[in-house]
Amino acid sequence: MRWSAGLFVVLIGLILVAVSGCREITTENSDRNRAPETYLSAVPVDSIAGGGLTRIPHRYRAHWSGADLDGEVVGFFVAVTETTLDAQTGIPFRLPAPRPEAYRFTTNHDSLFVFSVIEGRGSDRQHALYVYSVDNQGRVDATPAVSHFVTRDQNLPIVIFTKAEARGQIFESDGLGGVTPVPFFKSLADTFDVPPHAAKDTIPSGAGVEFAWRGSDADFASFIQGYLYRLTEIEYVRVDSTVTSVEYGTGLGPNPGPIPIGLNAFRIRAIDEAGGTTQPDALRQFFVNFGPDTWLAGPDPVALAAHLQSDELGQYLPNDPVLGWPADFPGSPFGADTLQTLPAERAPMDGLAGRPKTFLEGRFRFDRELRWYIRQENDTVAYASRIVQRFGGLDKDSPYAALGGSPDNPFPVLRTGPQNGSPVAFQARTSYRGAQGNTIENPFTTPFPNINPLDPNNNISVLFQVERVEGAGIVYLQSRAVDGDRTSDNRIGQPLNEEPTMPAALRSKLLTFPVNFKPGLAEISPAPNEVVNPPTDRMTVRVRATDPDPDPANPRPSGSNPAYAVMYLALRARVYSVDDPPLPAEGWQDPVQNYYPPDTVTPGAFPYSAPITLELDVPPTMPDGPAILEIEVVDNVSRPNGRIVIVSVPFYWRVGP
Repeated sequence: MRWSAGLFVVLIGLILVAVSGCREITTENSDRNRAPETYLSAVPVDSIAGGGLTRIPHRYRAHWSGADLDGEVVGFFVAVTETTLDAQTGIPFRLPAPRPEAYRFTTNHDSLFVFSVIEGRGSDRQHALYVYSVDNQGRVDATPAVSHFVTRDQNLPIVIFTKAEARGQIFESDGLGGVTPVPFFKSLADTFDVPPHAAKDTIPSGAGVEFAWRGSDADFASFIQGYLYRLTEIEYVRVDSTVTSVEYGTGLGPNPGPIPIGLNAFRIRAIDEAGGTTQPDALRQFFVNFGPDTWLAGPDPVALAAHLQSDELGQYLPNDPVLGWPADFPGSPFGADTLQTLPAERAPMDGLAGRPKTFLEGRFRFDRELRWYIRQENDTVAYASRIVQRFGGLDKDSPYAALGGSPDNPFPVLRTGPQNGSPVAFQARTSYRGAQGNTIENPFTTPFPNINPLDPNNNISVLFQVERVEGAGIVYLQSRAVDGDRTSDNRIGQPLNEEPTMPAALRSKLLTFPVNFKPGLAEISPAPNEVVNPPTDRMTVRVRATDPDPDPANPRPSGSNPAYAVMYLALRARVYSVDDPPLPAEGWQDPVQNYYPPDTVTPGAFPYSAPITLELDVPPTMPDGPAILEIEVVDNVSRPNGRIVIVSVPFYWRVGP
């Protein structure tokens, strides 16, 4: 494009006017000092924009330098930042920039850093190193030299126990009803709890423990700056490196109180100069409180020989004529002995070494008098009789805190404290395996003795009583001691399932006995091998029956002798050819059921009913010749709870041999 002469003159004029209206601009530069530059050397490679960050040891010497084109570098501002954890989530925050107060001025070109790691979360922690150069005129590098990296505590500190001991007192039994206090000492050695397992070390209730340790760190020039530990505390206790021991439950120091009952674990961590901690914790795991032992302490026939009386049913204790219970005399399982003699002072009757497992059976005779007989394990117990058992036990360690007791109670069993080697209570129950295959598992009783007027099952003696033993089968009488720390002897679970494979040491603590004598038959007609030839296909059977242990609660028919117990009997029968036996449930004819007062009662002999008549239909298809008459007797209204006896009588139908 070409410019015209007139336009050019106008433009020049405008420029001159504009220039003449402005302030003159100086041409001198007022800040000629150029900013220095900063350089890092011998530092981790800055990999923040690349892959994973470079990892370095927590003790690291970094170097830097600076350059100034128009002067000299006289020092450096240095700062270090590190990640912190979110207190709520435990997740590290984003790496922050340094705050102004984080910078430190130095004239050195290097420094040995001890970078911290995340305490209690392993050993890695992200850091950033910032360095600014400063020149001789105080100008600072506008762009600092920065390196991002991760520090690692290559060798976390360890803790070595120099002492882990427990001291206390226990009681030992002599097996004959005596206990002896014995000092207790144990070195604790259970060093891990993963995977979970039962503690290998058990210490007494009330024992004290003492721990001592030393820490070490394999890193060069590293040192231990403190420890974190806890046992009964909720949070870890932090102490400096001069504290290398602690004790609990000894009555001394900051933790004088008793150690809690149950599983306990003393944990300790050493802390090195970087904040690295022992991983995992150094540990001593132990269980506080020995479980109590339980044994049967039934009556001793030898010790009671001078007081025992005998009848046709066995040896029995004489009754108090007023109370109806056995008289109170030394060694009697009733009366004052139950509250005067501590459980640990009762001799075990464990069925071993000539000490039979005994118990008391309160049995009603046929003359309806209640007598208390001494029985041994496997003796058959009469239906609806009463059972009384006394227990003993040993509690090595726990305080004698009797249930509902008091320090001034006149009876030792109900007196709270001092420690005496006895459990404070017992629980008991009976389980039942019926003769017909049915089973019953009763719950354990409320612990006894127990002075609690609000408890409907309150029992202030060391006796377990079953008011009525019913059914027909095997009864398992099971007990477990309860110590002053409310820990039970739970070594025996469900005896119905465990008894066949139970170790002898535990089997001796379980009492078993059959219940319910079998009913019987006598004077059966027809007699064995008799020829039966009635005019019709019906035959008459006559028997006399007995029940050695009828229920005293059976209703009494009018006109019967009120002095004698009444039997309940259900009889049914069937006949069949020897050559054609029926299936077990086939052919039975309707039973005759009734309450039968005894016809006679003779001392030393079973009572029998008057003759009972059964009218049986003989199958018309049964051939003449050898045949079988089967008579079944059940001695309980509830068939599953009764003893069942089947008597087979061979006879000849119409045609003899």
